[in-house]
Amino acid sequence: MNINNNKVNLVLTMGDAAGIGPEVILKALADSSITEDANITIIGDRPWLEHTYHSFSHVTNLAHPDNFDIIDVSYPLQSSWGEGNAQTGEASFLYLEKAIQLTLEGKFEGIVTAPLPNIYGKKQVMIIPGKQRFWH
Repeated sequence: MNINNNKVNLVLTMGDAAGIGPEVILKALADSSITEDANITIIGDRPWLEHTYHSFSHVTNLAHPDNFDIIDVSYPLQSSWGEGNAQTGEASFLYLEKAIQLTLEGKFEGIVTAPLPNIYGKKQVMIIPGKQRFWH
């Protein structure tokens, strides 16, 4: 992790890979004012972020994933953009769970999430035994 003691250390989860999460975070991180006061570490799927960058950087200004520390949570993602499924939904919560774990360990001072899946308009609940509950 690239840690600068004058900046807040934040972890950013990728959200649902098949949704707008990867594009949103790469677009937001292209704005230098976002990273002026914060060290950003991304938790997600590095290959998916790189694919997103190479697919859309010719259309809009995106941050290159190599400019950030990425904690690659390996999870088999078999999906296409806009076609979320149980795998991409579960992966998004695994990214969040890892972010919470690392923040509770004191490695980060805050968590920012890209959009999480909302399957069929139903609220999703994730319970981590002895820790947190998430509603989305």
